[in-house]
Amino acid sequence: YAIIPASTASFVTELTAIGHGLGFSRTIVAHNDSLIAVKFTPGTIFDQTPGPDAGRQLNR
Repeated sequence: YAIIPASTASFVTELTAIGHGLGFSRTIVAHNDSLIAVKFTPGTIFDQTPGPDAGRQLNR
């Protein structure tokens, strides 16, 4: 899990860049030693945005 510190720091930077406070941003990425990683490959992908294409299956 060597990537976690850099990844969380980068996410904090992104959150603060869009206007979230530093305290809030650090709280969002706070974690303990019981982290797990999940890797998956989606079988089917759908448009999730509101509008007329909502629910439309996307091509890979």
